[in-house]
Amino acid sequence: AKGAPMIYSVAPGVEEITQLRGGIGEVLDWADSQRNVSIVQHPFWHSVATVLPNSRVVYDCIDHHEGFGNTDTAVLSLEKALIVNADLTITTSSWLDEAISLQARRHLLIRNAAEYEHFAHATDAIFRDENGRRIIGYYGAIAEWFDQDLIEKVAKRFADCCLLLIGADTVHAQAR
Repeated sequence: AKGAPMIYSVAPGVEEITQLRGGIGEVLDWADSQRNVSIVQHPFWHSVATVLPNSRVVYDCIDHHEGFGNTDTAVLSLEKALIVNADLTITTSSWLDEAISLQARRHLLIRNAAEYEHFAHATDAIFRDENGRRIIGYYGAIAEWFDQDLIEKVAKRFADCCLLLIGADTVHAQAR
């Protein structure tokens, strides 16, 4: 779609849906695709994924979107429709799985995992605090739901450590 739509907080408009459907249609024609599986990780894509011909829809429910403070009610409605219409909804936690279980046609709990061998050994290019302090780290979004008060308490309680936050800071937590 033209521009950069704010998929996390606003539902797509008619113009965006038309552009996205047209674009995916061109790709499917070019690839001579006869059957598809759409793996959708955000409700924004509901209006595109659910109209593809000869397609199955898998909703990879990785977040509780209702828990974010900036999620529009239209996005939440799209998520409810996605859960009801998806051929399969995958969740990563027991809590999410239970939350969607009454609406989903089929649901499956697949917990987050990692390839142990890949992460079992430290690399030579590891970050080290220049003052030699232990590191308390966080990797992920730093958004309006991010508990800055808790981070401040952790920083004060463990003043002898380096508190390292890695992620898109959309709430200017770095200034605090």
